[in-house]
Amino acid sequence: MTDEENVAAQTAKMQDKAAEAKAAIEAAEHHAEHNERRSKWLKGLNPPKPIGVLSKPIPERKHLLELGTGPFDQEAVGWIPEGVCSLIAAPGGTGKTTMLMQLACALTLGNGATVFPKPSMWSKANLTARGSGGRVLVVLGEEELTQAKRTVQAWLEAQRGVGENAQLESRARAAHISERLHVIACVGHDSRLYSEVQFSREIVVNGEPGTTREARTMPTKFGTAIRKALQADGEPWRAVILDPLVKFAGWKSENDNAEANRAMDACSALAATKHAPAVIVAHHSAKGSSGARGASAIVDAARWVATLDRCAPPEEKKQQPDVDEVHRYGQVRRLATSKANYAETGNVINITWREGVFVPCEAPKPKSGTADGVDDPSDPTGDAKTSTKTAKTSYDPKAAEVGL
Repeated sequence: MTDEENVAAQTAKMQDKAAEAKAAIEAAEHHAEHNERRSKWLKGLNPPKPIGVLSKPIPERKHLLELGTGPFDQEAVGWIPEGVCSLIAAPGGTGKTTMLMQLACALTLGNGATVFPKPSMWSKANLTARGSGGRVLVVLGEEELTQAKRTVQAWLEAQRGVGENAQLESRARAAHISERLHVIACVGHDSRLYSEVQFSREIVVNGEPGTTREARTMPTKFGTAIRKALQADGEPWRAVILDPLVKFAGWKSENDNAEANRAMDACSALAATKHAPAVIVAHHSAKGSSGARGASAIVDAARWVATLDRCAPPEEKKQQPDVDEVHRYGQVRRLATSKANYAETGNVINITWREGVFVPCEAPKPKSGTADGVDDPSDPTGDAKTSTKTAKTSYDPKAAEVGL
């Protein structure tokens, strides 16, 4: 080796040692901080404190959204509770990222902004934002920033009305969203929120000193940066959207309950920051099911869970499938609550793909036809076809793909 190569090698070794020393210092600082928090928490338990005065009214749990027919709907149901972690599960390709971007746009505006634009009176039900608007952080693990911008532009265009006032309102909405919506695209980067760190600890066994190796979960640099951003002063954060969970946790989180608990704890910790934002985690569904994939601890830790899935034809239609029927049902998505700790479950809204965004629609119905062969006018997609496609011999949900 030449002198220059020796110097370069020595420099590289010194840099590696410096990096290891810095990591050890950070781990020790995190360990000390963890012990201090735990010590304070334990002091508060000795003795346990009574629950306190219950004669004063306790405010109801607030929700980010409500599902109803309008601002005066007395039976509107709260969706996505504030200050806790919620989960939305969906199969790949159903458009969950598009739906979440629309949700983020509505939350930045607040004051009754609708998540799904209403170009027609297909359905009266919609999701509307409660309270005032605020900042929303969207962290995308599988989608590029440019596509997120396309979705926002399509949503703004779909919300646009007619006339001079409508144009002014559209510009105002765009200005609010451009200032309040923060999107981080992590495609191709390590975006885990936490990692497991091994460290040595001195112990005494039978009077003899020794050391033991322990593992502790600590935030990654990425996780720490997210928490610092949420703790900073400024306009309140209304929500944090993480899409999907597997990109922010280890791959073991889907099959190991202990690892899944760590993953959900890391997500829930973001809700414990300064403005107590709602944390909305997107997750993939199990194969052949609309339920969340993997360890049961993922759903257990979430305080509110919804599923997004394509509508399927009735059983009798599957026995004698029709390509047009499969396409018509597959165009419609069904967004429904499956778990809600602070509200009722089973609430459903049907949406369909229209010019780059999802809009509300009626639930699909089998074609009834008439004596002259006219299709059912309730067709939500407005494009039930009488094409010459060859009928398939089995039900094929892939025929419903629309490229989301």
